This record gives sequence, C-alpha cells and structure tokens, in this order.
Amino acid sequence: MNWLNIEVKFLRSVDYLSCDPVERATWINLVAFCADHENGGEIKNCSDWGDRKWMQLVGVTLDEISKPCGLWWVNQDGSICVAGYPLEQEQKVIRNRNNGKKGGRPPTTKPNDTSGDKPSGLPDGSESVKRNSNSKSNRKGKKDISSLPPSAVEVADLIVKHVASLNPTAKNITTDIEKTRLSWADAVDKLNRIDGRSFDEIKQILSWAERDPFWQMNILSGQKLREKFDYLKIKMSPEATQKSPKGL
Repeated sequence: MNWLNIEVKFLRSVDYLSCDPVERATWINLVAFCADHENGGEIKNCSDWGDRKWMQLVGVTLDEISKPCGLWWVNQDGSICVAGYPLEQEQKVIRNRNNGKKGGRPPTTKPNDTSGDKPSGLPDGSESVKRNSNSKSNRKGKKDISSLPPSAVEVADLIVKHVASLNPTAKNITTDIEKTRLSWADAVDKLNRIDGRSFDEIKQILSWAERDPFWQMNILSGQKLREKFDYLKIKMSPEATQKSPKGL
C-alpha cells in the first residue's frame, strides 16, 4: 500500500496515548513497513535480525523493538504483530488490484447489465454478498443494530456481560449501553464478514479469552477482540499453551 488509513479512534486509544513519543515513532515505522510489504501487520522471520538490519529495513533500532508495549508485541515464534494496523484497507487494496485496479472501487458492471446487483470480486451465494446487498440502504443513513447479523449482536452481548462482571459501573455498559452494543456488534460483524472468521470460531476464542487470567482483563470490546483475534487463536492452541511461561 502507498497510503496509510489509520483510524483516529486508535490514535486516541489508551494503547496509543499511554506510550511515550519514541514508542509512537517506532510504531509508525512498523506500520509503514507492514503496509509497504502488505503483510497483514505481522513481521515474520525477524527474530535473527540485527540492529543494522532493523535500521535499514524498518528505520528502528533493535533496542527499540525489543521493548514491546501496547502498540506491538512479540509472538512465540519471534514474529512481531503491530496493533492498529489497517488490515481492512490492505485487504481492500489487494481485492481491487486483483480486479484490475490499483485503488478506488472494484470494477462495476455495465449499465444495462441486470446482474450488477451482486458486488464484484465475491463468490456467488456467499454471506458477504447477501449482507452487502441488504445493507446498501443503511450506508447513507445511521447504522442500526437491527441491520447487523444476530450472531454478531449475540457476541457483543457476551462481551457486555463479561465487562459487567468485572466492572458493573463501567460507563460504556451503563449510560452508553446501546451505543456500545452497536459499536461492538459492528466490529464482530467485520471480523466475520471481512476477516472471514465464523461466528462459532469467534465465540470459541472469546470464551477462552474470558477464562484466561491475562486476556480476560484485556479483551473488553469488540474492537479489541477483532484486533487480537489471530494472536488469541495462536495462544489458545495446546502447543502454544504448553510453551507459554506461567502467568502469560
């Protein structure tokens, strides 16, 4: 990708604001490197990189990258995952490129072609096609929770219940409960519709995270579940559980 599309919401999040300027600058360089290589926000096979290679390829030092914070973390295999990476935008760029364009919208059908109701670049009969078609009427207006899949709302309500068990007076589940449910259900919908994760798998990962001593205190929103989903799946695997140090 030649451009970054980072949500302002992430730049106002606790993960970002709690980091010092050097950590933020390091994160920007990591995001830029991932965008340049379109690697989904994960730098693999980098565990043996020296300080010189990190400087040449990414623009950061080995010392800076060796101190994980809320903006990135190191996996069991030594690969580095970058938080807040615009994965959805990357997937859109790749999809458009595969459809013959470098950017903008995917190619549309001819004006007289009545088959143009189906978005291009998606398989026939897929849930994504049906949902995108049904949600067109909501794009111009305010999104309503009834327009989202019931399974996405169900997962959002599970997260609300978990947050309430930890902090019954949390503002986002008391005064802003409906806004919160809509926001979290929308994130879960994207995890299913865009990232390709089934709702059964999402529920399984969420259930594990809510029982884990560490992650039960960190997966407190639909957005955070989507952001950390692949990492949680790795951590949930029996092999990773056996290798993980006690307390992690």
